[in-house]
Amino acid sequence: MKKSLSVRLNEKSFERLNRVSRKLGISKSHIVEKLLNNYLSDLYDSEVAKRILFDGHDKIIGHNIAKREILPD
Repeated sequence: MKKSLSVRLNEKSFERLNRVSRKLGISKSHIVEKLLNNYLSDLYDSEVAKRILFDGHDKIIGHNIAKREILPD
C-alpha cells in the first residue's frame, strides 16, 4: 500500500526535479522515491561502517600484517 508524504523543496531543487522528470518521462514521485531509497541505504551502510570502525573491541592491524595474513606466501 502506498503512503503519501508532503515535502517542501527550495525553488532550485523543485525546478531541477521538474526538469529531470520531464526530460526522462518519469514521475516526480518515482524520482523522489528512488532518491530516498538510495540515500537511506547509503546512510545505513555509512552508520554501520562507522560503528564497526569505532568499536573499541576490534583489533586494528597494519597493512603489512593484513597482507601477510590474507595472501599466500
